[in-house]
Amino acid sequence: MYRHMRQVVADRYLLSIDASKIFITDWQDADEGADDFQAIYAFQSALVGYLALKNLLALANDNDLSSRLASYSVEEFKDWLDRIDQGCSVTG
Repeated sequence: MYRHMRQVVADRYLLSIDASKIFITDWQDADEGADDFQAIYAFQSALVGYLALKNLLALANDNDLSSRLASYSVEEFKDWLDRIDQGCSVTG
């Protein structure tokens, strides 16, 4: 039961991360070079929670992680998330 609850929480984080990423991408496309602290903070917070659930919290110690992931295309970002979900390497 614990694993099921953990997966439900992870799925909710994924929805939040996806929505935040799409918002950031659309917003940056509309205003080149724009930086919305609140949207990036929401993205980063959801990302840290998700990484913690996947036992990959050490990745969150990378100070540039949120900025780097925010610069990914939506497709590149989904590929990155898929690699986490499948337990594959996301560092190289």
